[in-house]
Amino acid sequence: GIRRRRNCAIPVLTRCPECTLDEHCSKCLLDFYTGLCDAYGSKVDPAFVTALVTRWSQVVMSLRSPLDSSVMPVLQTVGEAPFIQGLHIGTHLSRGWRGEGNWIARALQIPLPHLATSLKKLDLQRLGIDGHGARQLAEGVVQLKSLKDLILSHNYLGYEDGHESVLRIVEEGPRTLRYLDISFNAIGYLNVRKIMKAVDERNKAIVSLQ
Repeated sequence: GIRRRRNCAIPVLTRCPECTLDEHCSKCLLDFYTGLCDAYGSKVDPAFVTALVTRWSQVVMSLRSPLDSSVMPVLQTVGEAPFIQGLHIGTHLSRGWRGEGNWIARALQIPLPHLATSLKKLDLQRLGIDGHGARQLAEGVVQLKSLKDLILSHNYLGYEDGHESVLRIVEEGPRTLRYLDISFNAIGYLNVRKIMKAVDERNKAIVSLQ
């Protein structure tokens, strides 16, 4: 990545003549993102820069570990980019330590409300999210209106009552949700049965409304 000179001032997203009332132009988004990287002392992610410049709908981040702070400028920027439909955040590790990814789950509360009608896929595999992080994540996910795929595999949702947050997402989350992956989370048979029952009841309710 590109190491930039640090400026501790948090930038303000501006609007130039190229921007529309609904969306900022790529240059303004790029200036905002690189300014955030300066403020946080983070490296600029060339892949994310490419997504902004080309207005690519998918953002993929492979972190060195779930504690990699370079994700923060990305999360603050994607909330201003409604053309983004997929957000994939993972790690090179086989799985983060339990609780390591909870801060990412909480930080997602920043962009998710702004992506309520555009985000269709959220992939948060192997980040070490446990029940504490799942509760924070659920706060953001239940505000989404268009989400189709939610992937939370290889985390720690079996700890700290993480299954309760999964239940909340099923019961209160977007009716557009069609795929939910919670495999390899040590949730336990009985809790999985509760979630499956909630899914069945949700699907029946959706059919009855059609």
